[in-house]
Amino acid sequence: MLFDDRLKIAIGSSFEVEGKTRPGENPNNIAGDITLDYQLSKDGRYFARVYRKNQYQATLQGQFVETGIGFIINMSYNKFKELFMSEKALADYYDTSSRSFRRRFDVQRMETDSAYRDSVRWAIRDSLMRSNPEYRKRLEQPQQEEKLKQDSTENKKTQKKSSVKDTAIRNEDEERRNNAA
Repeated sequence: MLFDDRLKIAIGSSFEVEGKTRPGENPNNIAGDITLDYQLSKDGRYFARVYRKNQYQATLQGQFVETGIGFIINMSYNKFKELFMSEKALADYYDTSSRSFRRRFDVQRMETDSAYRDSVRWAIRDSLMRSNPEYRKRLEQPQQEEKLKQDSTENKKTQKKSSVKDTAIRNEDEERRNNAA
């Protein structure tokens, strides 16, 4: 990945390892296919693709080159209708206090059955993580803060170890000087 992990380049193609080449096929075309994918949005939902493919067409008995550009939308969903919902509609769809949520899930069972309640929570969390970048950022922020705290405590421990080591070396040097005098 290049350009801040936004550009992906794929180069290569398939070729025959043994046997006769087909008529009209170029056997020396190892790096003939190239694909450039550029991620347009930070959440990985939108991509632009530029490509060039060498293909052998049996009906034409020859090699032809396909070149093009494309726009890719990458979306995750649990139900087909989520593809066409806006972010606000998705947030409303997974709002536990809404009437439609109570119709979709058995709220009384959620109050008594902890396994069912946990599975519903995980399904909602996973769906929100995929569809709502703000929710994902809010959920990942405490994890990043915890990691920073752990890193800082590890740095402090290594500083303490080195300072104890330095003190021991200084004490040894002072003893040597005192004994030599």
